[in-house]
This record gives sequence, structure tokens and C-alpha cells, in this order.
Amino acid sequence: MRVNGTSYRTVWIKNGIVHLIDQNLLPFEFAIKQCRTHEATAAAIKDMAVRGAPAIGAAAGFAMAQAFGEAPQSDPWEYVREARRRIEATRPTARDLFFATDRVWNAAKSAWGQECAASTAIETAGRLADESVAASRRMGEVGRTIIPD
Repeated sequence: MRVNGTSYRTVWIKNGIVHLIDQNLLPFEFAIKQCRTHEATAAAIKDMAVRGAPAIGAAAGFAMAQAFGEAPQSDPWEYVREARRRIEATRPTARDLFFATDRVWNAAKSAWGQECAASTAIETAGRLADESVAASRRMGEVGRTIIPD
């Protein structure tokens, strides 16, 4: 999305904070919502501040990454399991959401013990968001050839 000459993604993460265009305010107001915890990101998904399957999936992936970053090192798994349940309960029919939580969970789980599960979770969520953007662009390119001006 381009606003006042600046390009924005619908959702992104920077320094552990999920940023998203608050779609509840569009089209009359443009604002970026900052979610500092996985709970805040989950609430944004549930409250429909983020909409559309790809954006919901990206937000869910980032929420899982936040959970891995927030989890206590002594016993992270119960914390992250509960976070996953919380995130998945936000939109129980959103398949991209479940795909994202599963993908980030599995990537971080395989990296655990290497002391890099949180960074692996963030990298995986970022890749997932990038893939979603690329797929949406490709659909637009294909659609442009099918639908006349």
C-alpha cells in the first residue's frame, strides 16, 4: 500500500514489535498499530485490525515469533503452547493462520537447543510474509492478463 508516497506492507515486524495497518480505520484514517507482545498481536487479529488471509497468516506467524522471544528460557514450551492456542483461537476458520503458526512452531522447535529458536521463528515468519507478498503479486500479474482494463 502506498500512502503519501511511502510504501507500506500490511503487517511487518521490527525489533520484536509487530506493526500493522489498522484496517478498522480505513478508508477514513490511516494508522499503524504497534503490537509489542504476542497477546497484543493476537488481539489485533481477533479485533479484525488485520484482514485478508495472507495478512492474517503473516500476523499469526509474527505473533508466534514474539511468543518464542517472550518465553522463559528455563521452560519455554508450556508458554509457547499456550501462546499458540491463544493465537489460533483468534480466527478459527482462517487457514493461513494455522499454516503460519504451524510453520513457525516447527522451524523454532527444530532450532531449539541451538539457542536460536526465537531468531529462527522471526526469520521463518518473515519468509512466510515475503512469500505471501510474492504470491499476491503473481496473482495480480496473472489477473491483469485475464481481466481487461
